[in-house]
Amino acid sequence: MTEQKDEDIKTISIDIMIPKKTPDSAYKTWISEIWFGGGYVPAAMSKILGGRIDDSGDANTKVGNIRVVPFGIKEEITNASPGESIEYQVIGGPFPVKYHKAKVEFVECFGRNTDGTLVVWKTDFIASHPLLTW
Repeated sequence: MTEQKDEDIKTISIDIMIPKKTPDSAYKTWISEIWFGGGYVPAAMSKILGGRIDDSGDANTKVGNIRVVPFGIKEEITNASPGESIEYQVIGGPFPVKYHKAKVEFVECFGRNTDGTLVVWKTDFIASHPLLTW
């Protein structure tokens, strides 16, 4: 990935409320189902499309873990606070961006009809071609 200029960075943020789950439980589910489970496609389909884990990283935090998601895109966990947040970035592969960094936060929520965890998934990126921006 290349160096980025702040004015070129686009951001996508998704907030999802997970009812009746603690931040620690939501974090563990994200690690097992999203990160190790193949990303955004079912695990079996991910393997067919070339998804795999290349490096296990730290046993507790998973920092340094490198995975290859479908079509050969490589991602690495760069920072993690179990039960609180995890950060990762694209480090290679045929991804249509010059820069891609994401942070997923797990925020405990209390209140009327809101007990659970708010998952905030924020991705900063720079498209590799002007037609891929909006």
